[in-house]
Amino acid sequence: MESLDKIMEYMSEGDFRKAIKELNLIIEHEPNNAQAFYMRGKSAFIELQNEKYDNNLEINFIYSAIENDLNKCIEIDPSIIDAYRGLMYLNRILKNVDKEREFAQTLLEKAKELEETSTDALLMLASSYLNNGKNESDFHQAIGFYDDFIKRVDIEDGKMARFERGLCYYNLGILNKADAEANKLIEDFPMYDDAYFLKGIALSKSGIDSEFFEDAIFFLNKAIELNNQNYNALYEIAEWYFEKGNYKKAIETYDKLLESKNKYNLAALLGKTQTFHDMIVESGEYTGSEEQNKNLTEAFNLINKVIEILGNDKRIVQYKYYRGDLFSYKGEIDKAKEEFEKIAEEKEIADALYYRIAEFYYNYAQSKEYYKKSLNYLEKIKDKKNAAYNLSIFANYELKNYKEIVKICEEFLNNFLNDKNSNEEKNIYYIRFIYAYSLQMIDSHNYDLIIENYKLCLNDETLDKALIYRNIAKIMIYNMSMNYYLKGMEYLQLSMKLNDAISYYLYAKELFYGNIIAPCPELALGLANTSIELDGNLEYAYIIMGRGYELGRGIEKNPNKAFEIYYKANEIAKINNSKSSCAKAALAHCYYNGIGVEKNQSMALSIVKKTAETRGKFSHSHIALLYSYFALECFEGFDLKKALSLFNQTLPHYSDLSVVMTLKRLYKRLGRKKDIKRMIKIEAETLKRTGEFNLNYLRNYIKNFKNFYPIPF
Repeated sequence: MESLDKIMEYMSEGDFRKAIKELNLIIEHEPNNAQAFYMRGKSAFIELQNEKYDNNLEINFIYSAIENDLNKCIEIDPSIIDAYRGLMYLNRILKNVDKEREFAQTLLEKAKELEETSTDALLMLASSYLNNGKNESDFHQAIGFYDDFIKRVDIEDGKMARFERGLCYYNLGILNKADAEANKLIEDFPMYDDAYFLKGIALSKSGIDSEFFEDAIFFLNKAIELNNQNYNALYEIAEWYFEKGNYKKAIETYDKLLESKNKYNLAALLGKTQTFHDMIVESGEYTGSEEQNKNLTEAFNLINKVIEILGNDKRIVQYKYYRGDLFSYKGEIDKAKEEFEKIAEEKEIADALYYRIAEFYYNYAQSKEYYKKSLNYLEKIKDKKNAAYNLSIFANYELKNYKEIVKICEEFLNNFLNDKNSNEEKNIYYIRFIYAYSLQMIDSHNYDLIIENYKLCLNDETLDKALIYRNIAKIMIYNMSMNYYLKGMEYLQLSMKLNDAISYYLYAKELFYGNIIAPCPELALGLANTSIELDGNLEYAYIIMGRGYELGRGIEKNPNKAFEIYYKANEIAKINNSKSSCAKAALAHCYYNGIGVEKNQSMALSIVKKTAETRGKFSHSHIALLYSYFALECFEGFDLKKALSLFNQTLPHYSDLSVVMTLKRLYKRLGRKKDIKRMIKIEAETLKRTGEFNLNYLRNYIKNFKNFYPIPF
């Protein structure tokens, strides 16, 4: 059995196995030899660092034995300060942060008791709080320990500590102190590469659009010039080139990191893969060029390699998404769908990925099912951001889910526009437009809210102002009280100034009938003709022209010409697959009354019945009125309840007296007394807004109510 001095020689020569063998014998004979336990633990620790072990269980067993030896040493003789030091370093290797700090703190206390130096414990504590920092408090603690360490050592030994203290300031966002630390290090050690690295990252913290960006790259390159193995600087440059969108430079820098073995190998591979993906999808539409195909081949190879390396790592999902996204970029939609469906089966998916997959289904929608798929993925997002709300609104808009749109818009507006820290959403005005339109589509009577949102939309130069002016005008004229008439006409004029064909038609209609403004049929026909010149497919405007010829109002009476125009309007509607039905109503009216065509009651009834069944509540009001008339006159196949369903019965105001009187007749026939009383009140107000032309027609029938034909054709 060798002496401890002899064993120390073995250790100094690097023969730790022989040292451990001899120490085993000493401990067997002297179980309370604290120094022997310490030396065996130390020898095993160094031997473990030098040897390669394939079996993790064996490694863990050795670490456990080392820990036991060092603890046994302290148990026997608490004054052996190096045992605490050993446990401190051991727990750092085991990444047991709490114990690492505990033994470093104990080492400081023991060193103070024994009046020994323990600057390594200070450095251990400082770096522990730096490397494992979770909050500001941790970084401030690290700075305190670095300060204490730097005071106790000479300028050369404090170099790295000063650099790491600078990193603490950087992490805290105290960039002036980080920069000052870097400047002093450069002054004291002009050839110290990490000083330039610190200077570079302190400057780059201001962002890629900062005026200091190029300076930051200069200092990072200087760090690499001094030490081509400064992988921190290389990685930082690669990341900043990526953020800047300089993808080729980023790839070049990632490649430099991949040339040699270092801690950034995996990160560089992941970064290079993402860079290729972003470079490709941002390069413009896929044309099949040689360069595009070369980049795609490289990107797919990189992605497949990353997926193989990551294995069960949850980051793998991101790279599977990149693969699917590149399939969609190439136009291979089915392959992209297949990839995304597989991703959806994964257990843990980030909100951002759900959003991107939802965006794919929205952008490449081939049917309603795609929009529904998009919404399904959006529903999986736990923490919705602006973009998710936007996409949800747009997808529902495509599906005409107006109630859902109103709900989402209100949630979005409450969540984000009331947040003072939220940046103004770039789509906010378009969203407000959809919100206002959707409120109209669900028959909301909150007209002030609708108009308020439409007015705000006028701030967006990209939106169709003519459409917005017209929508505001229609609400004020047809849905609100008489107090809003003139203002509504002003908005209509604003839309006309922007050459909006529908606004010309609406103004022509009011001039023709004179319900809101003084009638001027000649001017009305001129405006209707302008409307047709602006949009030859606008069937409403043809109806005004036909009415003029039918009634001899503003032009010489010519029933044949009237029917010809109505027929043309209907043909235009069919060609353009128009969802309006005013031309059909005009034709039915002509067939029923023999205007410009031989009377054909069955044809009239067929047109009205078929249109009402097909279009339902979206039928033109003239179809609804004619259907109601035929139902009230007890024509076979015409139902009173069906007639009611063709109208919006909840409006507080009606601009058309014929609608009011027809609804009143329907309610009376169906015995709905409350609704009759409601319509009597509305009728009184509507009479005030009815022009002489319509009133004269109604007076002819008011005494013979049963025979009232509801449309003043």
